[in-house]
Amino acid sequence: NSQSIKQILDDFNSDFLKITLDIGHANLTQISAVKYLRELKNDIVHLHINDNFGKEDEHLIPGAGNINYNKLFKTINDVNFNKVGIFEIWALNDTNQALIDCKKYIDSL
Repeated sequence: NSQSIKQILDDFNSDFLKITLDIGHANLTQISAVKYLRELKNDIVHLHINDNFGKEDEHLIPGAGNINYNKLFKTINDVNFNKVGIFEIWALNDTNQALIDCKKYIDSL
C-alpha cells in the first residue's frame, strides 16, 4: 500500500530513491494507479503506461483493456505530474503501428 511505500522512502531519506508506477501492475492489485498518484505524487518520477484486464500483465495498448485512462489522465493533470512516462507494450507484429495507436489514444483523452 502507499503508506508502506512512503515509509520506506522516508526511512531511506534520499533524493535518489523515487518510484516508477506501472499502471498495468497497479491494475492487478486492489489499489488503483489513481490512488497511488494522489498519495505518492511527489515521489513518482516515472510511469509505465500499458493496459490489461486486471488478471494478467498483458502490456496492451492503452484503451485495449479495462483501465480507466480518462480518470487516470485527469489525475495526472490534477497532481501536476510532469515527469517521464513510457509506453510499455508488447506488440510483436507491428511495433510502429502500436506506438502510433498508443499516441492516438492518449491524444484523444
